[in-house]
Amino acid sequence: MTVLPPTRGYATGPRYGLITAIQLGQQTTITFAAPHSFFIGENVGLRISKQYGTVELNNIDVHILSKTTDTITFDVDSRNFTPFIYPVSRPVQIAMAVPSTSGIYPGSNPATVILNDAFTNVRT
Repeated sequence: MTVLPPTRGYATGPRYGLITAIQLGQQTTITFAAPHSFFIGENVGLRISKQYGTVELNNIDVHILSKTTDTITFDVDSRNFTPFIYPVSRPVQIAMAVPSTSGIYPGSNPATVILNDAFTNVRT
């Protein structure tokens, strides 16, 4: 299986982040394999298969509260979730965060999420 690198920027279409670590706590922090292009205020969907653990976060949408170059933090209390374990061997499936919408309106201040074309088709 070939995994393509995430695309960058709004104009290039949907982008994603490959998850390498999840710090559980009162707020949850996800670390990605590479720098991401998510924004504070953006909604992202999590896709985490069983082989990684932390299945409690699978298929939920979260609202980004803070970020660094390769992390996002959101307000989900995960203290009682199963731990995230990155597989030692090449994973059959990947753990990823995907946009729930097509992103943030370019240049909006504060950041304004584009909701009229949501990918997960849920009210955010």
